[in-house]
Amino acid sequence: MQLTHARRQQLKDSDILLHLGTPVWGRFWKEALRAAERTLSAFAEKAHQDAARRLLQALGNVRYGLGTFRIDKGLGAFASRLTVMCGEATRMAAAKLRDEALRAAAELMQTQAAALDIADGEIVRTGRAGPSMSLASVAAAKDGLTAEAEFKSTRMAYPYGAHVVQLKVDADTGNVLIERYLVAFDIGRQVNPMLVEGQILGGMAQGLGGALYEEFLYSDTGEPLSVTLADYLMPTARETPGVEVIVTEDAPSPLNTYGFKGAGEGGTTPVGAVIASAIDDALGRPGAVTQLPMTPQRLKALLRA
Repeated sequence: MQLTHARRQQLKDSDILLHLGTPVWGRFWKEALRAAERTLSAFAEKAHQDAARRLLQALGNVRYGLGTFRIDKGLGAFASRLTVMCGEATRMAAAKLRDEALRAAAELMQTQAAALDIADGEIVRTGRAGPSMSLASVAAAKDGLTAEAEFKSTRMAYPYGAHVVQLKVDADTGNVLIERYLVAFDIGRQVNPMLVEGQILGGMAQGLGGALYEEFLYSDTGEPLSVTLADYLMPTARETPGVEVIVTEDAPSPLNTYGFKGAGEGGTTPVGAVIASAIDDALGRPGAVTQLPMTPQRLKALLRA
């Protein structure tokens, strides 16, 4: 079962503090926070008339606290789950906090919560002119507002996709030249198209390394031989081909409100298989490639066999 917890707190001023049950690993936390800001901004724009958009007044008013140490529950960042799990938990918490703010404002304004709405950080009457209150003043009057939400899913929201490659095999050098590479995926709904394409492109480069270059080698006595980047080869911009990316939103997931699917592994996992299949086809020998990476030495050995 997948589970992610989110807590939204309306502070006494205009800020909204968002805690997510998701850790940020290593020294890349600043980059992760910037990605979270862009994602939440796009999430708010995509939400249309939903309560989450109406509560997320401006990105500058949202502060983030990421990590399982800040919140009761959360399993971490893996298996293409962040947008699916944290996105839905955030939406649920935002909707709860909005309802709590309207109830608190209704008490202060001596009216019914159903007669109020939130627009541009202000609580206003619907359908007619009348007095209004800022969210900040409501939060200050109630010594802050807090809402929590928990989203569970017993199934994964995987995407559907395909990789296609056109390559050339050099029989003299054993080199593999990728002439054209295409990735097509349906991820249900894109929150931030730029980040989705970036994940696919970066994932493809990682998969290319495993398919043609990267390998941990050891001596007969167990000594590691791949100890420097001169021994452990990685693809650079020169070796990485241009990638044509097609992302569709034709099959939204039924497992969450917005139809999100994971997009994290889609760029990586098929690369080795599609390159191996293309080399098989170039050699006219189905099933010839049984080991990756397909180094020049291994390819020339195949050609001699």
